[in-house]
Amino acid sequence: MRLSPGDVITAIDGEAVPEAGGLRRLLRGTRDRRIEVAFVKPDGTALRERRVPVSLERERDLAFERWRRQRRDAVAARSCGRLGYVHVRAMNAASYRTTFADIFGRFGRAEGLVVDVRFNGGGNLHNQLLTLLSGRPYLTFAPRSGPVQSDPRDRWIRASAVLMNGASYSDASIFPQGYHDLGIGPLVGEPAAGTGTFVWWVPSQIVPRLTYGLPQVPLHRTDGTRLENTDVLPDLAVPADPAAWAEGRDPQLDAAVDRLLGGACRPEGASPR
Repeated sequence: MRLSPGDVITAIDGEAVPEAGGLRRLLRGTRDRRIEVAFVKPDGTALRERRVPVSLERERDLAFERWRRQRRDAVAARSCGRLGYVHVRAMNAASYRTTFADIFGRFGRAEGLVVDVRFNGGGNLHNQLLTLLSGRPYLTFAPRSGPVQSDPRDRWIRASAVLMNGASYSDASIFPQGYHDLGIGPLVGEPAAGTGTFVWWVPSQIVPRLTYGLPQVPLHRTDGTRLENTDVLPDLAVPADPAAWAEGRDPQLDAAVDRLLGGACRPEGASPR
């Protein structure tokens, strides 16, 4: 019987979990070292098991992957498999490679795509993403008795929607504004603060390990409006709902799916309520 959700951890290496500081206090300095975990199952069974704690950074990565997978599965369920879902974690090359691979691999035949930039801390990727999502078909081809394919095959040519929130920061606010101005698709969620500007990072010569971000180059829309300090407004406003998240629901995600489909789908043979 392995440690699993619902179990209560009672001690680490023989030391009882304290009320003050809890598990984190006992786990401090134990990364990559095998420890003994004592825990109690819901039925009262007391067990011990050896585990190797991960770093806080690795814990965040695992939590993000779970969050992303849950939303990908939710989109598939709500759209009856017709839509794809990608979360662009940061505006960098690694995130672009993951996004590109998912779009043209897992979701290559999807009818539409939800592109999520909520909690994206920025970088410099808006141009690549906008180019990727703004493809227009110009020819089709197919082998005998084979599936019809369209060109371009390295750009998304079907419908999409972008999910954003107040934590879509820096380049993650530039991207949805450009997406809107190009008329690619709808923006769904909450307003994103206008934090988009090019910044030079300079290490401090006085305070060790301190780096200053110095805004250097402002960006403007084609009408001359400066992006910085100008909110990016959604076409479909859906406020965050922490209570819904605690229940495993994501109303912003549901709204993006319904917008692309014109309403939530129903499995074949089901009747409306």
